[in-house]
Amino acid sequence: MAFIDHRDEALMSHTATIDHRDEATKPQRPLMPQRDENPPRSGRFDPDSCYRQIPFTVRLGFDFGKSVLTNSNNVIIVDKISLHIAYYFSALKNSVVYEPPLQEKKMQTRLTTRQAMEMILSEVNPCDSDGEDIELQPDSDSELSDLYSDEETAPQPKKRARLGTDLTETAKDGTVWREEPVGTRLPFTPIKAYAADREPTAKARKSISSRLQSFLCFITLDMLHSIQEWTIQHAQETEHVNWFMALPELMAFIAIVILRGLTKVPSLRDCWSANLGNPHIIGTMPRNLFQDIMRHLRFDDRSTRSDRAKNDKFAAISSVWGSFVTNCITSYNPGLHITVDEQLFPSKTRCCFLQYIATKPDKFGIKFWVACDLKSKYICNVLPYLGKDPSRGERLSENVVMRLMEPFLDKGRNVTTDNFFTSLSLAHKLLSRKTTILGRVNKIRREIPQSARHTDRNEFTTQVFSTTAATLMAYAAKWKKTVYILSSMHSVIQTENTTKRKPNTITLYNTTKCGVDVMDQMVREYTVRTGTRRWPVAVFYNMIDMAALNAHVLYQACTGRQERRVDFLVELARELANSHMCAKKARKEQLLRTQPSTPSPGKRAMCPVKHQFTATDTHVVNADGRYHGSARIPTAKAAGGKTLAMASAVLEELRIYLGNSPEENIALIQSMEWNGEQAKTPERIQVTG
Repeated sequence: MAFIDHRDEALMSHTATIDHRDEATKPQRPLMPQRDENPPRSGRFDPDSCYRQIPFTVRLGFDFGKSVLTNSNNVIIVDKISLHIAYYFSALKNSVVYEPPLQEKKMQTRLTTRQAMEMILSEVNPCDSDGEDIELQPDSDSELSDLYSDEETAPQPKKRARLGTDLTETAKDGTVWREEPVGTRLPFTPIKAYAADREPTAKARKSISSRLQSFLCFITLDMLHSIQEWTIQHAQETEHVNWFMALPELMAFIAIVILRGLTKVPSLRDCWSANLGNPHIIGTMPRNLFQDIMRHLRFDDRSTRSDRAKNDKFAAISSVWGSFVTNCITSYNPGLHITVDEQLFPSKTRCCFLQYIATKPDKFGIKFWVACDLKSKYICNVLPYLGKDPSRGERLSENVVMRLMEPFLDKGRNVTTDNFFTSLSLAHKLLSRKTTILGRVNKIRREIPQSARHTDRNEFTTQVFSTTAATLMAYAAKWKKTVYILSSMHSVIQTENTTKRKPNTITLYNTTKCGVDVMDQMVREYTVRTGTRRWPVAVFYNMIDMAALNAHVLYQACTGRQERRVDFLVELARELANSHMCAKKARKEQLLRTQPSTPSPGKRAMCPVKHQFTATDTHVVNADGRYHGSARIPTAKAAGGKTLAMASAVLEELRIYLGNSPEENIALIQSMEWNGEQAKTPERIQVTG
């Protein structure tokens, strides 16, 4: 019969200090007869002395003449059985059980505590007992219960995915992966990388010498003529048949839109106020004319929109938008790395493809798929997301990347994507067009091998898998946080000689993934976006933002001048409004030339306009503080031979060429006398300067 040898004093001293429970919660030790404090030193094993040294909940002491008992604390006591055995449960999961010391041959057998207990109880003679049953009910608060729970609930080591002799593994989608050591050359040769640097196209380089020419590469004159035509059509149908807007006025309107993005004011009215107004805005266009153009601004033929909208949800602006995207593609050659990601333009307009993304700073908006150059942040291609398309056969992520990269394929470029786009099938499609991919992969993809999905990795460890022309890297950045990078441009995966031991794929991905995010941040800094109820106007605002950013990149690349973007935008607005300002100045001079300088002979010279200011009147001045008293207003004779007080119908179409606001012009008219009669305030005065 086997028993545990307790004669090792080191073991006994160790076990005597295991019980750390409170004295009140410890099970009371059963009463034992007093023993001699100095037992005889003999070779016999003293079970009672061993019993006193064992503080554990379950104790088995053996002596002659006593039966197996269980006290009130569920402590099993087996005393006075023919063999001198003492058994106790230690804190170790596996106890070493020796053969009886009386045998000359000592052979060790490793048994668990439960197996040893069952072995002992199987040897107990029921005839030596008093008839009571042995109940194995260990105390729930004891170390024994913890031992059993540890033995039964200990997590089994996770089985690794079964690999063959050549370390290959098949994923759920049938992809065969081969695990490779870190630092070894993988069994495929990457394509030749794109060697040329980013630069403007030859056509753009020849035509760009100013900021305005750079901007007109994207918002062309043909696009402006189209916007002018549809805007005039809408205004004549809804407001007045003689409403007209010249092309310089439309360009001046865009200039004011850009200037409003540079100086933020509480409301539109404050842009023309004396305290908060911008002098460039005030001198460019009156507020009423700006609001009239904004109210009637249209980008397509309203009469045919309903038919076109059946097949095109973007029909209200698709013609102008398509021209803008084409100009972005044909004006610049991007470099080696292109980043593809999404952009959410903030807007709450009512349209069928408005998106809600909780992780964005602005939750609601119109989503665009954008491809931009990594270094210059030039927007190479952009697509609006119009909702689910039933006619699309392939996966949305693959369709978006292939459409955005279509003009730049077959050159050896690389595209960086996030885990929404990256997949092994997309890598194969791009590789067939001589384009590589580098992107983060979601671990739930079916092409990920099972052995790479484990999260219990050591920190800063790397696992590499290879398949046909692609590499999968699993890097444990933190405990239970594994990053998966798919690459078709790396034939060797190497780690840095630092504490984190980052692979080269992680380092390159962190460098190239932020192209679209930085572009969006740059656009938001001086955005022209403002509140609107019409989604085509919101798209037009985003188009102006992108065109201004691309124009800045193109202007610096063509002229070689380095200029701050805010300075570029101010000068661009000045050049856009220059033609309108020159036309306005020419009309003023023409009006002055039409006035007679000297009276005809035989008639008394009379001043056509006589200013009479009272003591309470204030002089009407411009924002620069100068009074436009030299500007002449057409007389009643020039207006049709009637006095001003009797010609309100003529005044309705009268244009007053002053540099003041409409309110200031009305105040000026009220303070004047026309041929001896006090002027009446007209119902509406259209002001052009």
